[in-house]
Amino acid sequence: MKAISELCKFYDRLRNDPQSGLSDTGYQERLLYYKIQINDLGEFCGIVALTHDSGGKLLPGMSYMCPIDTPRGSNIAANIGYDKPEYLFGVDADGCKKPKHLTAWVETLKQCGGDDGVADACIRFYEKFDENFKKLRSSPLYGEYIKNVLHPWATFELIRDNSLLILAPGVKKMAEEAAFGGEPDGVCMVTGERAKIAETHPSFNLGGARPSLVAINQKKGFDSPGGIQGFNSPMSKKVAYEYTQAIKYLLSRQERHIGFENVVFIYWAESPCALETSLKRLLISQLGNKQDLAQDVRECCGEGGERDIKFHILGMTPNQRRVIIRTYIETTVGEIHDNVMRFFHERALGAVTPSVIATLKYFAPMGELSKIAAGTLTRFLEGVLLGGDFALGGLSQINTTTPSLAVYGCREKLPATFPNLPSIAMCAIKLILNRNYKKGYTMQLDEENNNAGYLCGRLFAAYVKAYEEVCPDSRYFDALMVTANLRPADAIMSANAAVESCIKSLAAPRRVQFQKLFQELHGRIGLVPRNLSDVDACAFLLGYYHQRDEFFKKHEQQ
Repeated sequence: MKAISELCKFYDRLRNDPQSGLSDTGYQERLLYYKIQINDLGEFCGIVALTHDSGGKLLPGMSYMCPIDTPRGSNIAANIGYDKPEYLFGVDADGCKKPKHLTAWVETLKQCGGDDGVADACIRFYEKFDENFKKLRSSPLYGEYIKNVLHPWATFELIRDNSLLILAPGVKKMAEEAAFGGEPDGVCMVTGERAKIAETHPSFNLGGARPSLVAINQKKGFDSPGGIQGFNSPMSKKVAYEYTQAIKYLLSRQERHIGFENVVFIYWAESPCALETSLKRLLISQLGNKQDLAQDVRECCGEGGERDIKFHILGMTPNQRRVIIRTYIETTVGEIHDNVMRFFHERALGAVTPSVIATLKYFAPMGELSKIAAGTLTRFLEGVLLGGDFALGGLSQINTTTPSLAVYGCREKLPATFPNLPSIAMCAIKLILNRNYKKGYTMQLDEENNNAGYLCGRLFAAYVKAYEEVCPDSRYFDALMVTANLRPADAIMSANAAVESCIKSLAAPRRVQFQKLFQELHGRIGLVPRNLSDVDACAFLLGYYHQRDEFFKKHEQQ
C-alpha cells in the first residue's frame, strides 16, 4: 500500500515536469490513420491519410496521445475525440448505415463543445451533415478510408491552426471525467476519500506479460464478504490510473529500472536527484579501481545535499495475470551511498573491485543470473542497499579442491600459490564472511568451535581429503558441494558412502587417522542437520576451508 501511495506522489511530480513527456490524465498512446479536415464553418475540406508519407511510402499510422478507449462490449458507445467510420459517419465497411452509432458519437461530441475551436467546428459539421457527407463521399480517399477495417481510427483537424479534436480542451476534460468520474461507491484505501472504485486495474508490459499490480479473480474464493473483484481491495480509478502510469514511465526508461530474467526493479525518488538515473550504473557497471571508487560512488549518488532525499525501490516478478511483489525498499540516498561503500570495502581485495552484479553472478548456478531464484537475488540486493545479511544459496560455485580459500580470501592480497583462482571468488567469500558470520572467525582451524555448521564443514573436508588420497579425481565431491553447505545431511551421507568403499586402500596408520577424525567430528555433531541457516551455512564454508588448510599444513611439515 505504501508503494502505491508513493507511486501516485511520483506521478504528480511527473505531471508538473514538462520534460517528462507524460500523457494527460485519461489519455493513452494510440495510432491514428486518417484526419478529417474541416474549417471554422464546419465544412468538409478533405481527408489526410496517415498511412503514407509525402513520397508514397507506407507508414504504420501516426502515434498520438488519445483519450482512453470507452468500454463497449456488445453496447454502442462512442470514443472521445476519435473513432471508426461507423461512429463518425454512420457507415460501416460494407456501406451499411449505422444511425445509432452516429447518434452516440454526436451526443458525445456535444459534451466537448464550448471552446470556439475544433470541437465547436465539429458540432457545426454535423449540423449540416448531409451536405458534408456528400463531399466526403466524393473524396478520392473515401473508398480506402471506409473499407480500411484493420486501421479505421480517425479524428478531426481544424485547418485554421491544425488543431486536433483529440487535444481540444473539452475533450481533455471529458476524458478525465470518463476515467475517474461516476458516483462514489466506496472509500479508497490509499487516499481515504470516497470515490469511484476501480473494479479492475490497468495492465502494463512486464517481462513479456501484461499483468496488473492489483488483480483479484472473480468467484475464485478470494472475494471478501460483499466484495467483488476490485472492491476486495478498494482503490479509486484515479489511484489505479496514476500508479500504473508511473510504473509504465519507469519501465519505459532504461536508466530507471533494472531487469533480470525473473525479477524487475524500478526505482524513483521523492524529488529529482542523481541516483534516479545512476543507480543502474552503480550496481551493474564496473566502477573505477579502489582508489577512485569513493569518487565514483559519490558521483552516482550526487552531492552531499541529496543525502536526505527519500528513495524507493520496487521489485516485481511478472505473471500472466498479476504481479508478484518481491520487495519494497524505502530508504534515503545517503543510506544507499553508505551501504554501497560498505559493500565495496567489505569484499575489496587489493585493487580488485568487481561490480555488484559481477559478484552476484559468481554465486549464480553455472554463472547465469537467470538461474538465481528471484528471492535470493532480491535478498542479495537488499543486503547491498540496506546493509543486511546476504542469501547464501548461490555459494555452490566455490571450488572444493582449493585449499584455505576462506583464509586467503580474508587477506588484502591475491595469493601467488593459487594463480588460477578467480579473484571474484575470493572477493565473494570475504564479503560473506565479513557480513554474515558475526561470531568472529580465526585465520586457522578453531578446535573449540562447536557450531554445527562449522563441524559439518570440517567433516566434509575430511571426507574429501580421504577420497582424494585414494582417487585424485574428486569431481564426485564437486557435485556434492553444490548443496553441501545448505543441506549437509544428504551431502555427508553420500560422502560417507563414497569414502567407505575406497578407504580400505589406504595404509593402516593413515586409515586409522581418518577414522578417528570422522568418529570425533560425528560425536561432536550428533545428528547431522538436514538444513542450515544462512549463518551456519557460512560457518560450514569456514570449517571446510580451515580443515583443508590444516591438512595442507601437516603435509608441508611432514
